[in-house]
Amino acid sequence: MFHKDLRELLLYICAFISGSSITPEKKVTSFFFRSYFPNDKTLLINNIINLKNLKIMKKSFSFFVAVLSMTACVFILNSQSLYAQSDLRLHNKKYSGQKFEVTQPSQYDGPALVRNVPSGLYPTIQSAINAANNGDIIMVAAGTYQEDIIMNKQLSVRGANYLISPNPSGSRGAESIIQPATSQPDPNAPSYEINFYLGPNGSNSTIDGFTFDGDNPTLVSSVNINGANIDAADAIAAYDGMANTKITNNIIKNINYTGVDFDNFVNGVATFDNIIMNNNFDNVNVDADFGVGVYIGTNCYASITYNVMTRTRIGVQTGNFYSADLGTNHSISNNTIDSYRLAIWHNLAYTGASTFDILDNVITTQSGAPNNIGMEISSIQSSVAVNVSNNNITGATEGYDLWNCPTTSTVTVTGGTLTSCKVGVFANNYDGYDEDAASSIYAMTGVTMTNCDTAIRVRDNSLNSNSSTVALNINNATNIVNRTVPGGIGLLIEGADASVVFNGAVPIDFSLSLSKYIRLATNGVNVPSANINAQGVQFGGTAGAGMTNAQLFAVEDKIDHKIDWANLGFVSVKANNDYVTTNSFYPPNTASALIQRGVDASASGDTANVNTGNYTEQIEINKDLV
Repeated sequence: MFHKDLRELLLYICAFISGSSITPEKKVTSFFFRSYFPNDKTLLINNIINLKNLKIMKKSFSFFVAVLSMTACVFILNSQSLYAQSDLRLHNKKYSGQKFEVTQPSQYDGPALVRNVPSGLYPTIQSAINAANNGDIIMVAAGTYQEDIIMNKQLSVRGANYLISPNPSGSRGAESIIQPATSQPDPNAPSYEINFYLGPNGSNSTIDGFTFDGDNPTLVSSVNINGANIDAADAIAAYDGMANTKITNNIIKNINYTGVDFDNFVNGVATFDNIIMNNNFDNVNVDADFGVGVYIGTNCYASITYNVMTRTRIGVQTGNFYSADLGTNHSISNNTIDSYRLAIWHNLAYTGASTFDILDNVITTQSGAPNNIGMEISSIQSSVAVNVSNNNITGATEGYDLWNCPTTSTVTVTGGTLTSCKVGVFANNYDGYDEDAASSIYAMTGVTMTNCDTAIRVRDNSLNSNSSTVALNINNATNIVNRTVPGGIGLLIEGADASVVFNGAVPIDFSLSLSKYIRLATNGVNVPSANINAQGVQFGGTAGAGMTNAQLFAVEDKIDHKIDWANLGFVSVKANNDYVTTNSFYPPNTASALIQRGVDASASGDTANVNTGNYTEQIEINKDLV
């Protein structure tokens, strides 16, 4: 044992320096020393800041501890500041102000042991894991490690860039690189390659500061993606129920199936407070029917935040949540995702599932991607809610794809921007999964759409066979449809089972540069025939009640509805008025404008306003009109 007098002297010196008082043999909470050192190994602490000028010798071994006789005792524990030739037991530490508070996790039986890789005792990461006890720290130096790792313990595994985010790139030193030792990238194979697997006892662990590279240059597979020959299906995976596990500050690249795959499908029990944060994902298969940056499923709750994803087929996907989260981490937020097929897919939440927050993500489309969706919200059922807010999506085929969400807690898209998308918001009853959806109601409020070919599309697909309805509430705060160059459609409604309701004082403002403000259209089988009250809608900042007749005739020419084709519903932009122009027809269904359609669309006491021009017809009026 370390000599008791010397040990106590060391503790009193540190207490004096830090301004603390201490009784020997009691728990030390204001500085890093603990009254236990292993007596069977030679110990060397290389980098304890501001401690010097004290050398302590022991008969059976020697070691050096630097102690400061100045003003402060500070110890920073990370992969750059502490290396032991062998093992050093430490308390779990939490930085607080200018000093460390030492606490002992209740789930651990003893203080943490730091095990360094590579070393004579631990030439590989797996050997250190095998020797470790719950709560130990595995510190992995920069270098390349070709291993298939299994960890079934509660450990902190730290690479050379521990606590250093890879975002933005260029901010890190030499990497601790983990590559697969075997090659099987096919996720449908009986034993596909998982680079780092967390077993059922791996909860409360941390993996931080590594590069996971699924391309081992000494192996050859048949999967080639963007110049990499891929050997790994998954980089990090857990299927037995992970809780309070942190995957942080890693680079994950060249993966065929999933970068991080947390799915409790083995037992389905809800797990909580997992964090996947500050990672960089790149080159996750864009060519196959799979390839996901992060997948969480079957009640494995996590916060997925501040990650950067490039060249990924799907950025983040959830699936099959039905039990409540016992913790507080259930969000997808502040990620930057450049995707090939779909950036964020929140799918299948029902019964008692907790509300996911999908917030403040920045989504772009990979160059050359033919059909990328910014975000899909699908199969949200029972009374489960989802909070979708302030996401910014650019260049997608559909910004938001909303399908099969019969929940009583209406799925609402709030705030954020949609820029240069083919369709900004797409609510449908079939297209989202090429299957029949249940009847669903959606809402949007405060969304800004700029230069989208069609800003909002609500579609009853003729392939839908269960007569399900799809409805969209366009609510105040004002949604904005901008157009910097002429063209595009503001709102497209297709089919008899598709509908839109405008709510609030100013639910939406359509740019005057649009080719069409509102278009009601056939789906090839039937048409939307319900009337729409658009009296609160603004066109270039002004609602119908504040417009001149000349302006209202111009608005009429950009709305396709009952005035153009009698089978369609009527869109009212000014109370008790309708408007007919010589352009009020709907090819190929109608070939010319008719005042009669304006008369038929009016209620008794309304005013039918007819613009100048030639109209060839016989008019029958059977109600009181102005």
